[in-house]
Amino acid sequence: MAKYIKRRTPKTAQSDLRDQLRDDFSPKMIKKMKEKIEMIVANQVLDKEDLWLIENNDQPVEVCLRKEFLILVVVRSSRNWATDDDCILLQRFKGRRMQEFDNTRMKALLIGNYFNLVEAKLRNNPYSQFQVEEAEKDGNALLTTYELFQAIKAEKEGLVSKEEIRKQIREKAGLLKFSY
Repeated sequence: MAKYIKRRTPKTAQSDLRDQLRDDFSPKMIKKMKEKIEMIVANQVLDKEDLWLIENNDQPVEVCLRKEFLILVVVRSSRNWATDDDCILLQRFKGRRMQEFDNTRMKALLIGNYFNLVEAKLRNNPYSQFQVEEAEKDGNALLTTYELFQAIKAEKEGLVSKEEIRKQIREKAGLLKFSY
């Protein structure tokens, strides 16, 4: 009887990225996503019920929530396309937080790990044209995990600065595709 030995290959940054993009958003994946967002996008990520990107570290969180420009981040995962419910939920969260904090200087960002069983670079755009148009009208942004990780990789390779990525997230609405 033949014996099969599984050869272990050393983990590389690429294999780690592949593993993260195939995950179905376990608590471990959410923690990793928060770390990636904090590393590239914001100076501070406030994690309560929602994820908030706060750029001004000099003021107390409560002041920032009420007076500063904020980005609300919603992270979703699926083996299929983004649903209209995901996008509606994004705007609903944003509207409620605008009322709660009496702050209209907000943007919502949906980061989706859709088609998570397919190799990341082979995935289709998970957002429909209607969803992209609605996000543009509402001033919100749609982003895939693959696009976020590509931006992180580009920043590490010196192709783009964190400030340039932050600016694109702040200023662009609809489907985010980073330019570098």
